[in-house]
Amino acid sequence: MAAGGVITLVGIAGCGAAVNPAPAFNGPYGRGGPFAAHTARTAAPAEGSHGPAVQVGGSTALDGVTGLPWLFAIGAGVEVSAPATVRAATDTPADATAGFYQAFYARRFPQACGYVAPAQQAGCLTRLSGSGGADVLRIPAIGFAVQKADQALVSMTGVLCRPAAGCLGQQNPGWVFANSRTFDQLWALTAANGGTPLTVTPLVRDAGRWYVDLAATPAAG
Repeated sequence: MAAGGVITLVGIAGCGAAVNPAPAFNGPYGRGGPFAAHTARTAAPAEGSHGPAVQVGGSTALDGVTGLPWLFAIGAGVEVSAPATVRAATDTPADATAGFYQAFYARRFPQACGYVAPAQQAGCLTRLSGSGGADVLRIPAIGFAVQKADQALVSMTGVLCRPAAGCLGQQNPGWVFANSRTFDQLWALTAANGGTPLTVTPLVRDAGRWYVDLAATPAAG
């Protein structure tokens, strides 16, 4: 159970990864990550080495991949996709994820709230404004979109940095899914412990459109 990293190694407790306290990259809806993720830190980029613009790219998860053995473990009734292109929209889970993070990490919080579940939009601006901080998301790209009925979990690759705290990175788009857990187990872990773009983002479907779920609750059944 190895997880590849762009800048640092992002591992899972009990999988032989180096165990160091993770930087407090809480993100807009969580407390750092759903799987007791540990990281080996690296220095933060120099001030001014990046701009506010964030562009989430399409998935390269299937490039050179001949099989996805974790598909069987994740359970029945699950659809998996790795879209090569995404756009800021609410048509698909991957599109909504891209639109949300492009707005959130550019500090365009009112726009980001448009990608949040309608029932949660009333308090969205206050919540996102309070969690924006100084985090910077670099070279982000969609990994896998894993959907079950009206819920979805979307993974991403990229690098997440905070001045004076360092960076963590992930280039394995399937590391979260490759640990023999069902979709419902993954959803419950995310609901209980939060996450960052480099773990998984929970989304829900409402009136045929997809939105980021800032208050994910355990899946039924």
